Amino acid sequence: MASHVLVIGGGIQGVTAALALAERGVSSTIVEADSTLLSRASVRNEGKIHLGFVYALDPSGGTVAQMVDGALNFAPLLQHWCGEIDWSAMRSDPFAYAVMPDSLASTDALESHYGRVIDEIRSRADYLGTDYCGIDLAEVGEVTRGEGSPPGLDTSLDHDWFATPEVSVDPRALCALLERAVTESPLIEAQTSCRVTGVERSEAGITLTCDTPDGGRTYTADAVMNCAWQGRAALDEMAGLEPERLIYRLKHQVIVRAGSPTGSPTGSATDIQPLTLVQGPYGDVVPWQGGEVYISWYPVGRSFIGSAPEASQDPDPAVAEATLAHLQEMVPALARYEVADHAPAYIVAPDPADIGDDISSTDSPLHDRSRMGVVSSAGWYSLRSHKFTTAPLVSERCAAALTGKEARPVEGAA
Repeated sequence: MASHVLVIGGGIQGVTAALALAERGVSSTIVEADSTLLSRASVRNEGKIHLGFVYALDPSGGTVAQMVDGALNFAPLLQHWCGEIDWSAMRSDPFAYAVMPDSLASTDALESHYGRVIDEIRSRADYLGTDYCGIDLAEVGEVTRGEGSPPGLDTSLDHDWFATPEVSVDPRALCALLERAVTESPLIEAQTSCRVTGVERSEAGITLTCDTPDGGRTYTADAVMNCAWQGRAALDEMAGLEPERLIYRLKHQVIVRAGSPTGSPTGSATDIQPLTLVQGPYGDVVPWQGGEVYISWYPVGRSFIGSAPEASQDPDPAVAEATLAHLQEMVPALARYEVADHAPAYIVAPDPADIGDDISSTDSPLHDRSRMGVVSSAGWYSLRSHKFTTAPLVSERCAAALTGKEARPVEGAA
């Protein structure tokens, strides 16, 4: 068992990996290219704790099972590492799913899928528990079609919709708790502004060569957990692992806040309901406590797609304004909202297809996110969850495998 581990990447995957190691008495050094931890993709997303509703296009059903596993472990694991968490202070209301006219799945097909999600939750509840970010999923009934117009959408738009138990947590608030837990742990050291440029194996272990503002540095340890986000595949190749076939999509997070007639922010987001538009390249509307609302509209907000990430992740005000303008046409209450913040982050997925592509006649795994887990080779551990929801569970499983200590059972386990 390694006495010290190098963790590449200071996002939610790397931070929870370090916390899972610390809980087992193993020290680690987080090597992060950015100047701070938890500063990019981990906070630039809608924070949805997926139960699998959005993965209706995976015919195998494997993605739903993985998302339910991740979602029902999410709160228990984070509370184990961070202490008691007031989920109600950072949690959204449950999402409505509105079916778009050109949806890639019919309303009937979606209804059938949503029923399977509920069945999956119930089948796992006996051994995973039912704590879903402070909500008891044992009390969840069937997912049925809503009556009238979807909550918040223009009443002139004809959409079927479903009320679901799925929620988001404000990733900024959650990441602040994770950063505090790292700071308070005597077994975790963070080296920021430290970009890994090389990997070398020797009898001494695995050595990482890094660029820093003060020049080159090296770090050596018996084991490395590769938790990088868009850079993970390239680092795996340096370590001798078979490269993954991935797609990188740069999607812009846009945060809006209600403005007064004078232009100053005011009021709350109580007139906005959490909404996901399905099934295809659409978007989300997520009100967070404090008055801010996360919005995304994929046809405008996805500014890059490719088999390798671009170096630049600069905010684009034009993308933010276009996203808001489009959603204002669909959600009347957004008319009084203004852009408060915006920033891009990469979505990493295991296929070169885009979300709106017709892949019905191909073997594309785009909609299959069931292959999350850990790939290892001689002390190098590559953590591959691809999702905010499943990151803590993958970290727990990897720490268990690396240390030889079993993964901690969640509360409520039989």
